[in-house]
Amino acid sequence: SIAACAICASVEDWLSFNMILLGIVSSGITSFIICTGNITLERLKPADGVPPGDGMLLSDTRIVILRGNEEDVNAVTKGRLRLKLKGGGYTLLLCAFIALLQVTLQLVFMPFGSLPGQLMFL
Repeated sequence: SIAACAICASVEDWLSFNMILLGIVSSGITSFIICTGNITLERLKPADGVPPGDGMLLSDTRIVILRGNEEDVNAVTKGRLRLKLKGGGYTLLLCAFIALLQVTLQLVFMPFGSLPGQLMFL
């Protein structure tokens, strides 16, 4: 993306340069905010004396059969991933707003850029 910005600057397409730079900055801000959170895997604790577990994961074309310790199988089949952000839901809302603003501005202004700038944007 930095190379695309440099190419847009060399052909003096400042609109495309700014839109690409906006994408870089907004993605960086969103990534930084999301990276400050903690991801945890919540497991279900099986009852004592449970035999070895098994489970299946299904998709349209594949079946995966899991066998092993009940606690490990439950972690994969019934576990939950939780993302805890420092600011709570408002932090995630801020990230969504930044992404929405970026997409809207790029959708509105990119058609006015030059052809080399539009190609660099893609």
